[in-house]
Parts: sequence; structure tokens; C-alpha cells
Amino acid sequence: MKEEGVSFYRQARYHLHNLLVRGTFARITAFTIVTVTLCLVLGFVLSLVPSPDGDLLTSIWNATLCALDGGTIAGMEGNAGQKAVLFVITLFGIVFSSVLVGIITTGIEERLDDIAREGSKVLERWPHVLVLGCTSITTEILQSLAQDNERSRHVEPVVVLEETRDVMDVGKELDLRLKAFSKTRTICRQGCPYSKKDLSLCSIERARAILVTAPSDDEAIKTVLVCVTLLQELGRETPLFVACEREEAFVSLQREADEPIYLINPDRMLERAVEAMQNERPSTQAFVAGDKVEVADPTSRLLIAANDRVEREESDDLVIRSLLELHPLCERRRAEGNPLEITCVLYFEKNVEPAKRAGADEAVLVGRLLAGRISDLIEHG
Repeated sequence: MKEEGVSFYRQARYHLHNLLVRGTFARITAFTIVTVTLCLVLGFVLSLVPSPDGDLLTSIWNATLCALDGGTIAGMEGNAGQKAVLFVITLFGIVFSSVLVGIITTGIEERLDDIAREGSKVLERWPHVLVLGCTSITTEILQSLAQDNERSRHVEPVVVLEETRDVMDVGKELDLRLKAFSKTRTICRQGCPYSKKDLSLCSIERARAILVTAPSDDEAIKTVLVCVTLLQELGRETPLFVACEREEAFVSLQREADEPIYLINPDRMLERAVEAMQNERPSTQAFVAGDKVEVADPTSRLLIAANDRVEREESDDLVIRSLLELHPLCERRRAEGNPLEITCVLYFEKNVEPAKRAGADEAVLVGRLLAGRISDLIEHG
């Protein structure tokens, strides 16, 4: 079977695509060549129009001026034929010059964004807290740490290394969440948390503490292994705090590592917080958000714990829903002179006000519990 010939249109489109994917410089070169060629062709056409000074070089020069500056045609003299050709040249010049300027502007913006994402080595005056990974709980922990930093004499730097999310978006989010705290400054870098090169970029040797908030325990283990190895090579002993779901997966790693590794399990800490509240006031009754509960008459405080069986955002929704369901009971108990105090545990600070409007007397944030634990270990570790 004879192979069909490829059309000129498809060949031109193929070569144009190959040129455009080579980057900004190739695009600028291509459109510059097109603009120069256009000026030469239309300049030649302009020289064919009868006029006293219609030599080729003058016509090309006039065509180039009109192509580069749309206002040039207003100051030129000539017959109707010349002005018609110059008008066409001006129209083409406006289009191609605008596209060329747009390509240059876009290329500069892309390059600046690349430089921002690449980042440079962190050079802070004071030792920093290095955060590896940025998950939903990370911002809550950092916000609580920032509250503790307000007692500091100097600005505390926090370096965040994130791989999957765009580092510029992460930086904007953290700046928005931490703008109320003047003693905390975040520095974001794009990179892999278990890459020695990226960890060196974040000046791991200058970190006073390392917080690992990976999306999974497997990612956290890889990150901890690389951090431990790199710290041993640098001769540094820096405490590592690992937010994890299965503590047993890190037991052997804790035994073999020279650096202190502290496991921060949100669910386990919630259980301890609930036990502490119940020991503080024996008349406290606790239940998990979303579960049915029968409130006993002797109960003076009701604790609604976060639900670790669902997503964190859904857990906060279940807490607020439970508060709304308990509202009639609270009103009845208040009318009887036996008020019921309600404390709830939330993951996200944005849900604190809705929870209080729904009837909570106090809202405890998981991030605050974790940050408090981390701050204590950093101070006394």
C-alpha cells in the first residue's frame, strides 16, 4: 500500500510545535524572524508603488518603522497607494509586535517563578524549625507554635520544605494563617523531604528541631532515615518530631538512631487529653463525635472528642452537628439549674467560632495539643 503524502499544513504545524516547545528564546527568535521577513516583503511591495523616493532601501526602512511603531504612519507623506500599503504594514506590525512583547513578558515571568521555586540556601541568623511536608495538620501546628513564639525576644524562622504542592501557594497560605504573629517568619522551599540535596538547601545543620508531617507513615519513615543519616554525617544531634498514625512502625528506628525521635500521634494524644480532663473532673462524660450518647444526670461536663474514623474536616462537621443536637438538652438543664458544660475537640481553627455558636463552652484544637507537646520537648529535650 502506498503511503499517503503529508500535507504542507501538517508539516508546518509539526515544525512549529517543535519550535515552540523549546522555550521562550526559541519563540522570540521565531517571531523576530517572522517580523523581519514581513518588513522585507512589505517593504519590497511598497517600493513597487510609483513615488518620487520609492527606492528599495527607503521603502524597507519606512516599512520597518511602521511595523515597530503604529504612530509612524501619521507623519509620513505619500500618495494613496503608499498610504494603503503602509496601513497594512502597520496592522501586521501591531499584531506581531504585541505577540513578541507578550512572549518576552511571559518568558520573564516564567523565569522569575522558576527562580522562586528553585530557591537558595537558607541563611538565617537564628536556628530555625525545619518542617518537612505540609499537610492539613501542619498549618494548625505552626499556628500554635507561632503563638508560643510571641514570647521570644527575636523573630523565630520556620523553614517549610514541600514537594507535591506549589511552594508559592504554600507560602501564601502560611503567610495568611500566621500574619497575626509578628515573631514568626516562614521560609518555603520546593523539594523532596528525603533528598539530601534539598535538605542541605534548607540548612538542616542549623535547625534546632525537625518536624516531619508527611502524608503517610511510609513517607515519614523515608524522611526520618535520610535525616538521621545526614545529621550523623554532619555531626549534629537535632531532635526529630514525627507526626504518625502507627507508632509501632517507628520503634526499631527509634532504637537504632542516635538522634532523639519523638512520635506525635494525634489520636493517641487525644485519648490522653480526654483521660486528663476526666481525671481533672470525675463528673466529665466523653463520647466521640457522631456517636449516640445518653447524658447521665450527675454529668456536669460533656466532652465531644474528635472522630478519628473519618476525615478531619468531616470530624469537625460531626462535632458541630453533635453540638446542635445537644442544644435542647443544654437549654433544659440550664432551666433546671443544672447547667451542662460542653468542651469539644476540633482539628481546624476555622471551626472554633461555628462550634461556639452551636453551643460549645470551650474548643480544644488538636494542633494546639501537638504544638504544646513539641514546644515542651524542644525546651526540655
